[in-house]
Amino acid sequence: MKHTRTGRRASAALLLAALGCSEEERLASYSGASAYPNRRTNYAGMEQRLGLVSNSLSDSISILDLEAMTEIARVPVGRDPIDLDGPHHLAVDRDRDLLYVALSYPVENIVLGPHAQHGLSRRAGYLQVLDLWDLRPLAELRLDQNPGDVVLSNDGELAITHFDLLRAEQQTELEARRANLVLVDPAAGLLQDAAEVRRIALCITPHAIQYDRARPLLYVSCTGEDNVAVVDVGSGEVVARVDVAASVGKPGAPQHEPYALVLNETGTELLVSNTASRTLSVLQTGDALTRTLTTSVLGAPYFGAYLSDHSALVPMQAPSGLARIDTLSGELSLDTTFSEEVCQNPHEARVTRDGQAFVVCEGDHRSNGSIVRIDPETLEVLGAVEVGVYPDRLIVLDP
Repeated sequence: MKHTRTGRRASAALLLAALGCSEEERLASYSGASAYPNRRTNYAGMEQRLGLVSNSLSDSISILDLEAMTEIARVPVGRDPIDLDGPHHLAVDRDRDLLYVALSYPVENIVLGPHAQHGLSRRAGYLQVLDLWDLRPLAELRLDQNPGDVVLSNDGELAITHFDLLRAEQQTELEARRANLVLVDPAAGLLQDAAEVRRIALCITPHAIQYDRARPLLYVSCTGEDNVAVVDVGSGEVVARVDVAASVGKPGAPQHEPYALVLNETGTELLVSNTASRTLSVLQTGDALTRTLTTSVLGAPYFGAYLSDHSALVPMQAPSGLARIDTLSGELSLDTTFSEEVCQNPHEARVTRDGQAFVVCEGDHRSNGSIVRIDPETLEVLGAVEVGVYPDRLIVLDP
């Protein structure tokens, strides 16, 4: 039987009359409580300095009170409620209250050791956009397998590398072995599906990223090629590749493996950590990127942090320790080793605007890691707080 619009209205009117409702009551807007309330705890407006730590093998982010050195909460993140999603590096946008997290899925059979499982996954990674203050997911972007570093530029562009050891092992041609750098501009446009996403075949196992402070350039550590790539952000072209030492290996067979790099506050100097050769390289920025020195350290160096323009803290592994380096002379003014109970496998140093220093301690990748506070003058441990399994990146949020 065919129903006309008039017939449908008459039927609706009869139903409303039977229920004792008027047409006006039916059309009245709902003004009650939300049908789907957000029950997550919101951390906005807290007066203390907070820390956010990605726990890659706990599928969580720890929220820390860095003044009291206590864990306020450990919040689950990721896409899969059963498998590990591997939240890796973080980037924060304070202007828009957004947090970006790269999900880099671990391999099924995790091999113990410093970063042994990172880079060998066959699963595509994801970038998740979270609300900064309650960590609820807002948007996501599918990436290639094994995403690495995530960095936000001052003008809102996001850069993501892929530390793809699997691609490097399986392919034979140089260009096929080179993993992508992904640029998302503007990153916040992911919320409205309005961001431009560019993929640039960069180098073998690229990892750490730094944006130049004054020029539209970014610097990427090419772990599998023993160099730092300089990328023109506008064109997406690699405009230079600067070796981290006078003698380097061939692409795919590196001698140094530059894994981490950090830029000083004035943007004049890059400190590069070479994990295989246990060396640090210092590169000067400017009209051209140039290497000024390479110096040895006791252990495999990871993500350092500048204390001043030419002084930096560098965490080391095997043995676990911390060094302070003069980047003009290459001399280690101070170094120390940590027991496993104090800080096992230091991964990243972080120095705040007022000179407080923190170190991310990975632990043994089976039990919880920690964040320790360090006296930058003596390298003495001043405090510690336990976080999740295999912590990776610390973001500091000042009030």
